[in-house]
Amino acid sequence: MSELEAARQWKLQRNILPRPQGEIRAIRSDERPRSFGITSYEELFTPRQLLVLGHAFQWIREKVREERIRRALELAISNSLATNNKLCGYATDYGRLSALFSVRGYSIPALMVELNPLHDTAGRGTIAACIERVAKSDSKQVRRHIWDYQANQPVANTFAFERAEGDSWVGLKNAASASGIDSIKKVDVAVFDPPYFDFIAYDELSEFHRAWFGELELAGEPLLPKSEDPVRSFGSQLGRSLNEMVKRARGNKPFAFTYHSSNPEAWEAVGLSLDYAQLAVTQLWPVRSDGHMGHHSNPGNCEWDVVVVCRPQAGTAKLRFVDDVDSWISHMKPLHVNEADVRNFRFAIQMAKSRFAKAL
Repeated sequence: MSELEAARQWKLQRNILPRPQGEIRAIRSDERPRSFGITSYEELFTPRQLLVLGHAFQWIREKVREERIRRALELAISNSLATNNKLCGYATDYGRLSALFSVRGYSIPALMVELNPLHDTAGRGTIAACIERVAKSDSKQVRRHIWDYQANQPVANTFAFERAEGDSWVGLKNAASASGIDSIKKVDVAVFDPPYFDFIAYDELSEFHRAWFGELELAGEPLLPKSEDPVRSFGSQLGRSLNEMVKRARGNKPFAFTYHSSNPEAWEAVGLSLDYAQLAVTQLWPVRSDGHMGHHSNPGNCEWDVVVVCRPQAGTAKLRFVDDVDSWISHMKPLHVNEADVRNFRFAIQMAKSRFAKAL
């Protein structure tokens, strides 16, 4: 379909098809994409893209009756939004289309491209590829490579997950994590990835997807530091969220999250949040995250996360933390650790030392 015909068809069908609703907020932490002259979410898509995506969402809502399948298909189409919009570029080093949030923000690419979303072999951003990715996520097994410092090489590991008959694989609640909803069941383990202090405004990025579902407003206040007291404001808000998890924990169960920052205030805020929720650190170790991935490998960026495992203080006993930055780096060889991550590790260990304990 030509651009002129697509524009004509979109004008005719715009009011009967699902489409992204709402204006892009003017008050935001990142002035993009408004600084590009884009003020509404609809303007981020070409008429061709709006027609394909709108018809896809409409077909799902009209033809798919089973809720779990409908939600899975809507998730797949929502996932395809990042690779079917005006700001997709061509990554010459990878030889493929670059998704909108490949650098975790809005950017104008040097070489814009438009993907054919209906192509059956054109790559990760097509509708077929996105549906396949969602289908694979329902597997009870996952295979991942980890670095074995004794073997000094990557080692493949297969992890199996079981669920009781009739249980939902994923349960979603449209609520803030510190909202105090009583209907949420007790949890055996909590694994999560909180925002990294002042690095990424996830709420602004997620609006791009929520605009298609008429849900621009978040259920709760975004977790970002306030300028007047960044450490205490971020730490107390994260602490309230952690405290809700503690209330729902079944016994002395672990909490685990990944975090990185070469800013000492960011790790100080994490420590305050653990104190607020009365949690002790029971394990701490580094894990490879964004290494050698385009913009993430720029000097000054962290390429390693730190895994923080914690438990309620009441079920622990104080223990001396014996690891240090040098021992971590020694175990990682020959993998590279830059100066930003040396600081990242140092601040993480400083935070954990006074809060370290063993589980009883």
